[in-house]
Amino acid sequence: MALGLFEIDGGIEIDGTANILTGTALPGGDSGFQDAAPVGSLYLRQDGALSTHYVKRATANAPTDWERYATASEINMVDQQEFSPVTIPVIIATALVDNVRSLELLVGLTEIGTQNVRVAKIIVSHDGEGSVDATNVRHSIYSRHRHGAPIAGITVSSALTGAAGTQVMNVLVGATNPISIVRSTTDSLPITI
Repeated sequence: MALGLFEIDGGIEIDGTANILTGTALPGGDSGFQDAAPVGSLYLRQDGALSTHYVKRATANAPTDWERYATASEINMVDQQEFSPVTIPVIIATALVDNVRSLELLVGLTEIGTQNVRVAKIIVSHDGEGSVDATNVRHSIYSRHRHGAPIAGITVSSALTGAAGTQVMNVLVGATNPISIVRSTTDSLPITI
């Protein structure tokens, strides 16, 4: 679509309460449209670097005014992913600590060669804050459903790896006998709300 089609230059202002802006670099600190944009404005980055969506959260006329939204690949949000066969614990989900506070997963386990099935919801979260590394990660298992006999030795754990801007929260699942795991990420909570 051509710029002249709607004769829009620099962005769109919505009732003086928010703007939708575009650009090819980090937003903020430009002494122009980005710095003048009200809190709640959207910025769409067009050069494909890191993430393409930002929301303005402060008015200090700096790049830190803008919060970057995590991309699906940064939080490993795959609608469905399968792991098979598994015995030792494997990482079934990861999330970059700087971007995601918690994950909600729906996990199905099937013991290979049997009709034994276990389905559960797992919620995992960490205590990191923006640029401050997490020191603790916890998980809870909810809504457990079983079909057939119990699956022996199911283990669910969560762990932190890396540091600074690369610290990752991981969810691991394993069992005594070989299992097939199907995992769906049902929700994620960003660092700031």
